[in-house]
Amino acid sequence: MKTKKKRIAQEIQSRILTIVIAIFMVVAVVVAVMVGNVSLSAQKNDLEMQSKAASYQLEIFFQEYMTIVEQMALDKDVRTLLTETKAGDKITESADYQTVFHEMEKIAAADSDNIQAVWLGDIDANVVTQSDGFTSDSSFEITERTWYRAVEQYDPDKCLCGCEYRKSDLKCSNSGL
Repeated sequence: MKTKKKRIAQEIQSRILTIVIAIFMVVAVVVAVMVGNVSLSAQKNDLEMQSKAASYQLEIFFQEYMTIVEQMALDKDVRTLLTETKAGDKITESADYQTVFHEMEKIAAADSDNIQAVWLGDIDANVVTQSDGFTSDSSFEITERTWYRAVEQYDPDKCLCGCEYRKSDLKCSNSGL
């Protein structure tokens, strides 16, 4: 009878132990899933914060250049040059060209590590002129440029980052102002 009681006790212990282990495993899986979700959520939040910080840093970095462009757009000599140069005129022969050209050279030289060239586009004269001495010829079609199409769809009171042109191929190369 004692052996029978021992067997019953062992069987009860075995079943209870099996249930406890099963409950423990379920709890462990639930905890692991919850910890994983919390970890993923924390990583997502961290990446979002890093992304926002990087975006803010870029905004601060480019703000200086945007200000330069906005100031250049308000410059009396630049405005006169763009207003007085008409279709068929050579922008380089304008009375204000040398003053504007030297100003573009000074701007480019002020931060030559980040500014490859400062350029100015005149839609009426269908020309682009740059601080490195390049001026487009009559085959240049300003309205076909990527930056021109972007300007048409953009707020005219805001500065727009665009592409610069290289003398050799007049293709969009590095990002610039």
